[in-house]
This record gives sequence, structure tokens and C-alpha cells, in this order.
Amino acid sequence: MAAGGDHLVSNRQFRMPAESGASDVASESQVSFFPHGGNIYSPTTGQRILRFALASDGYLDLSSLAVSMDLAVGPNGTATPLVAGGHSLFSRMRWTLSGTTVEDVEYFSVCSEMFHRLLPAEAKSNIELMAFGGNTIQPGATKNIVMMPKVSGLCNQPLWVAASFLGSQGCILELHCADGDEIFRSGAGDNITYQLSNCRVLCDVYHISNELANTYASHVLSGKPLIYSIKSLVNTQFQLQ
Repeated sequence: MAAGGDHLVSNRQFRMPAESGASDVASESQVSFFPHGGNIYSPTTGQRILRFALASDGYLDLSSLAVSMDLAVGPNGTATPLVAGGHSLFSRMRWTLSGTTVEDVEYFSVCSEMFHRLLPAEAKSNIELMAFGGNTIQPGATKNIVMMPKVSGLCNQPLWVAASFLGSQGCILELHCADGDEIFRSGAGDNITYQLSNCRVLCDVYHISNELANTYASHVLSGKPLIYSIKSLVNTQFQLQ
């Protein structure tokens, strides 16, 4: 039997395989999108619906999407969150692409909390530390909250959204502020008033090579679709008689 040549085992080779790479990706950037219509959002004063237009000439990686905001509570009483995640701030989430509603999740906060409780302890802890973290908020205090819409089917599918092909109406994310008593404990001396400011959507945007971009453009201009398969949720609330 001929002796084989000596070689380094695969899990000790700190190099990229020769066939790896993504030459069709020209660039990647982290982009912030701001809501239309103002900077203060509240269920009682000002605007209640955050509306983000994710306009870009690139491709949106919605799996990386996160919503960052500053939450300020009222001056009277301590605010005690009912749950530790930032999803409790929104009662409804809606995605609109090219003027067509493709996903509409009502009771978003309740649905998100149900899925959140099924996560491993480490994953739950990471999500909660980006939001309330199980802590109370003192009167008049402000806290930064980061929320990732993990129950969104559009954010869980792997394909990048070709924002440049969506026309003037583009890609719209709407988030409806929940009532204060759905977020905070509402007993005697408790604080349930709040407002959101400095809201923004954080998302990775990719630009591809001209050759591949021309291929997609020819495909769309010929009347053929770009198919995105998503699994979404339809929530219905029932009352016990």
C-alpha cells in the first residue's frame, strides 16, 4: 500500500475554501430608516401609527431588521412592564409592498409574547436585555428599546427584498402603538402613560453586480414575477361568555 502524503486536518485549516465567495454582491451597508410624519408617537397624544418607508435602490435583508426607539414614561408613578420584551409596545404590525398588503398581524404583542416564551432561556434573555429586561422605569425616565419582529413571516424568509422593483409605493412597515394598560401594570399608583421618540428601523442593504442586476431587470420587465414564499399568522380574538 502506497503511503499517502501528510496533510492538515480540515478543522485545523483556517482559510476560506477555494469555491467559496459571493462575487455577485458588490457591497453591504447598514441603513437606518426613519418614520414619516413626526418624531413623537403615543396612543393618547400625537400620532399612534409608526410608518416606515424602506426606500432603497438595493436589496433589503429583512431577517436583520430591528426597530430602535426611545421610550419616555409620564411623570406620575413608576412604570412596571407586564413583560420584558419590546414587542409589547405594538398591538399591530402590517407590511405593504407596492401598495398591496402582504402581511397584517393583529394582536402583535400577544402573539409575539407567546412565541417568545417558547424560546431557549439564553435567546429570551438576549431579547429582554434589548428592551425592559424585567426592570421598572422611574417617573419621567427615558429608556432605549430595540425590538425585532420575529413573528413576521416576511422577516423570516431568506430572500432579499428587491426594493428597487417595488415602484413608487415601495416597501412600507406600519407599527401601531399599544395602549398603556396593555404594556404596564395599571394598579393604584402605577404609571401607564408613555411616548416613543427617535424611532428608526435598522436593516442591512445589499447591492449586487451590474450583470446580475441586469438579469433580474430583464426577468421583471418581461412580465415574470419574483416569488417570495412566506408563512404568516392570522390572529383572532374570542371572548368567553
